[in-house]
Amino acid sequence: MARVVVWRGNQAPQHAFLRDLAPGWTLYQGGFGAGKTWAGARKLLVLHWMNGCPSLVVAPTYGDLWKICVPEIMRAADEAGIVVEPRPHGRGHMQYPHILVSDQPIILASADEPDRIAGYEAGTIWVDEGCRVPESQVDPRRDAPTQIRARLRHPKATRLHGLVTTTPEGTETWVQRDWTDKPLPDHRRFQGRTGDNHALSPEYAATIRAAFGAELAEQYLEGRAVDYRKDRAHPTFAPAAHVGDGPEFDWQPGSVVRIGMDFNVAPMCWVVVQERPDHTLVAVDELVQEPAVVDQCIRLANDKGWGRRGPVVLHPDKSAHNRNRVGDPEFTVAMATAKSLGWSVSGDCYGVNPPINHRINHLSRMILDGAGVIRLRVHARCRRLVDELMRTGRRGDGYHPGPDGKRGHILDALGYVVWDVSAPRGKATTANWGL
Repeated sequence: MARVVVWRGNQAPQHAFLRDLAPGWTLYQGGFGAGKTWAGARKLLVLHWMNGCPSLVVAPTYGDLWKICVPEIMRAADEAGIVVEPRPHGRGHMQYPHILVSDQPIILASADEPDRIAGYEAGTIWVDEGCRVPESQVDPRRDAPTQIRARLRHPKATRLHGLVTTTPEGTETWVQRDWTDKPLPDHRRFQGRTGDNHALSPEYAATIRAAFGAELAEQYLEGRAVDYRKDRAHPTFAPAAHVGDGPEFDWQPGSVVRIGMDFNVAPMCWVVVQERPDHTLVAVDELVQEPAVVDQCIRLANDKGWGRRGPVVLHPDKSAHNRNRVGDPEFTVAMATAKSLGWSVSGDCYGVNPPINHRINHLSRMILDGAGVIRLRVHARCRRLVDELMRTGRRGDGYHPGPDGKRGHILDALGYVVWDVSAPRGKATTANWGL
């Protein structure tokens, strides 16, 4: 007796995405844990069986393919009672990575080398985490969406169908453009929510909401792309809630003095942050100097009493050690000058800075997380910092420098120290769920 397997989505958009098997392109976009990979793998198999010809799976990297996509395809095939054979090194006349399903290959490709997505035809294509594949507006060979679309043309396919599953990653992606801003013909969009996946524990969405700033909770829980080009990079910062001059905002004698340091010379911006017993961070003072050199700024900081407030830890822009310069690196000069003035000082400039958008997003989370908790406050004497938190914009690749190119440096300085002190060292994991 033939085995009958029924796959149903556990929220309406996911189920509608599974049912849409018509020719064209379908998108299932959702928050973390919205069942995107689960749905993509099962819809791929159904279309693969219907078409009876080669299919294609594309992930941002080969690691993603073998860690996420292939295991989910294997689980789906096991649920259907179908024996499949993964061939990471190819076999016979098919000398490329693939999974053999019903005597037809599901070709496995990485998007990190778009020009290698060539030389074959497919009837079905599944792109997982589509917002993360590389794009190029000037070189089609480096544009993964262009190369992927060109493969959807197998002459034996009964219905040519491309499906994309993804978490949104800002509004400047081909996914946002082709399915939302200016939808292309036969491009159909389905949006899932983390909270509507009832297979997840009730605590899961709350954990994610607390892990991100309020504006990004909409993206990673509701499945709607957040525009990084808004007028304010940190729109949840509000002076009434975050700024003050009372004792709770001021220096804490003996507490570690952490100095975030941006080494730009026009202006050079440093921010002092101290941590409270409840792990709240307070920006207690700032230094803005233009034009500036590092030893001069250390002496100005000394005049402000920073080195006498407690043990000092420097949190510099770690890219400083890679810059072309004449003389010693900025951080070396800062440490030497501070020690010559009698500071108890430590810190290092090894390693690399965190990814810019991760750093900015984390600062937003500290300002106000998705659960409404404030973990960062600012003393009223930090006038430049308050002004920039209120008025500095954001681009897809960092802060908007403004018409004179001077904005964002003090926010970078704050971001370095806040990241070093409070960035999460792990990430929440999604739950796998099935029938």
